[in-house]
Amino acid sequence: MNNLYHRRLPEFEVYDEIRMKVVPRYKTSGLSGDEWRQSIHIEFVFKDAIIQTDVCRDMKTAIMLLGSYYLKEFAIAKEILASEKVSCDQPSCSNKAIGRLKLKKLTDDTGNWLDMKEQYGEYYRQFCSEHIRRGDCSREDADENYIPLDDKSSEDNTNTESSPSHFGGIIEIKET
Repeated sequence: MNNLYHRRLPEFEVYDEIRMKVVPRYKTSGLSGDEWRQSIHIEFVFKDAIIQTDVCRDMKTAIMLLGSYYLKEFAIAKEILASEKVSCDQPSCSNKAIGRLKLKKLTDDTGNWLDMKEQYGEYYRQFCSEHIRRGDCSREDADENYIPLDDKSSEDNTNTESSPSHFGGIIEIKET
């Protein structure tokens, strides 16, 4: 277990919430007079922790600059790295992890299996009781590709929500 490393989910997001809010303030000046002004406060959040903040003069400008603000602090903040040590790996979930699951095999970015003889070390992910059941749709992130390390598995799942997919029909393509 000396070479056991944490592996993020492919859907990992540096920020799981971005808040933009109008914040009014009453400006006072003996020279130009008193008046209400406002600015837009932007908060970049990861697992309930504010990682980065910015301020803009109005919402239109904030929206137009949002991408550049996102990229401004592109290095992963130490707060994110600290949170990852104890939090569930499911994007946007700030619950504490209850169990680590070791990956049997890894995939590349397109879902093809990697040759494990060519990989260094072994990898795990960790999840809370709500997200420890991973399902069977993904190749790498599937219940059958995990080995429980802490006596917690998909059987310990407490999730009560589901969102059934809906059949959208069949599209038939005919050659002419």
